[in-house]
Amino acid sequence: MHEPVWKSVARGRCFVYLLPCRDEDTQKIGFARDPWLRMHAFHPRFYAFFDLDRGALIETDRVSEARSIETRLKAMFAMSKCVAPLMTRQRAGGKNEWFRGIDGAAMAALQGISESLGYPLHAPLAPWLRERWMQQAAVIRDWSRQQFEWLEALHFNADPSLGEPCAQRLHSALSAWDAIGLPLHEILDERVSVWLRNGFED
Repeated sequence: MHEPVWKSVARGRCFVYLLPCRDEDTQKIGFARDPWLRMHAFHPRFYAFFDLDRGALIETDRVSEARSIETRLKAMFAMSKCVAPLMTRQRAGGKNEWFRGIDGAAMAALQGISESLGYPLHAPLAPWLRERWMQQAAVIRDWSRQQFEWLEALHFNADPSLGEPCAQRLHSALSAWDAIGLPLHEILDERVSVWLRNGFED
């Protein structure tokens, strides 16, 4: 499960994001209705690829407002454009929205825009994501239990390889939630927690 419920709760809301890469001085600027899905589109392990503790969002009421801020930021840093990192999924698009060496200046620009226009600034990004997902702890628990029960049935009653896509999907989702600091030991069913730590005991 990669799609947060909050996307459908506030349909007009849109976000301008600054996503610094963890291992190089490269930043991604863009806008999205759902930052979580957008980050996942760029890299399956986005929580390790991007430094979420240095990331930030400006929250706007409409897509048009977010688009205007994104255009303004891209114009400010036009001379610092660079190619997208090779590790990103090219099909995710946004190839002209990558910049090098603007980390501090971009954050200062976001803070200035937030103050001048009165839009909320969420920085760092990880705590904001954690707070939003904590509101959906019951959804996470139910979804992970359903995925695990299907995976368990395949593992013990069919060719275990048939369950590999399900296992990868479940492990990827749990790893992302763990990376933003969700207390999975409190949220997950015990069987799911044991599987996450030790796998299946054949």
